[in-house]
Amino acid sequence: MRTSRISLLETESRTSLYENIADNVGLEVALKAWRQHGEDSFWKLAGLDLNRDQLFFVGYAQSWCALKSKQQRGVHMVEKTRWAIN
Repeated sequence: MRTSRISLLETESRTSLYENIADNVGLEVALKAWRQHGEDSFWKLAGLDLNRDQLFFVGYAQSWCALKSKQQRGVHMVEKTRWAIN
């Protein structure tokens, strides 16, 4: 059973490679745009002492904070494999 789970993960990894690269490039472009938007438009959230970049990444991370079915995920990796470091 363990071998089949590893094989499935390797297959999903290959399938989603280009999508993951595109996600990373998109994140980089979005962060550059966020930084160019300027300090004059920066606001703080009550109760959170976060800087602009931290707020950006909190917002980005929230988009991955839901378990999705394979159909909803498309070619993206299972959420746990995108952030798990073992």
